[in-house]
Amino acid sequence: MHHASTPLANEHVLNEPALLLSLIRLVDQAELSLEHGLGKTPLVRAAELGLVAAIRILVDAGADPDQETSTARWPLAAAAEASHLSAVSALVSVGASIAHISRIRRRAIDYAMRGSECHSFLQNQHSLDA
Repeated sequence: MHHASTPLANEHVLNEPALLLSLIRLVDQAELSLEHGLGKTPLVRAAELGLVAAIRILVDAGADPDQETSTARWPLAAAAEASHLSAVSALVSVGASIAHISRIRRRAIDYAMRGSECHSFLQNQHSLDA
């Protein structure tokens, strides 16, 4: 995957829903899945920052909640690792797969700290899906 710069992955943009919506209207649809220099898509960046509004906006605009990056990161794992329960919950509500297994054979629950709210939530969701 080619790493480039996209304003959609900028933390300041992701923190401003109106600005994010405006930029989405101006950029090519491909920028929703573009990885910036750190190998993170805008949705992975929003997830690791716990920005629920940005998550919903990006998914509504067409970002794939299960897209795995070249660094084997995906939004649900990023939110779980950062212990952002609201982001984990939002991603699940917009269709992120609890059962996703990365190419390095990890699930989002593997990134959540044991005993954390995120770990418990993912464990409960996994039980419901089984």
